[in-house]
Amino acid sequence: KTPLSLAAEYGHLAVVIFLAGKGANFERPDISHKTPLSLAVEKGHFEVVKFLAGKGANTESKDRYGKTPVSKAVENSRLDIVKFLVEMC
Repeated sequence: KTPLSLAAEYGHLAVVIFLAGKGANFERPDISHKTPLSLAVEKGHFEVVKFLAGKGANTESKDRYGKTPVSKAVENSRLDIVKFLVEMC
């Protein structure tokens, strides 16, 4: 996983912001084809999700199982994230 993916997965917003400022790639997937946004959604880190989506991260990316960030948020009962991502579209 990239440093950005790890920061997003563990909810370290300050690190995500720092890495984004240094030009980190928001779309680089890990071995499971999960992007930093997907990982943040999966773990429920709403502030990280808002930041990445607000910076243009692809909200329609699919992991190796065909799941998008929205479908992952639904699966994890994160209605706050679902609402936010749907409104972004």
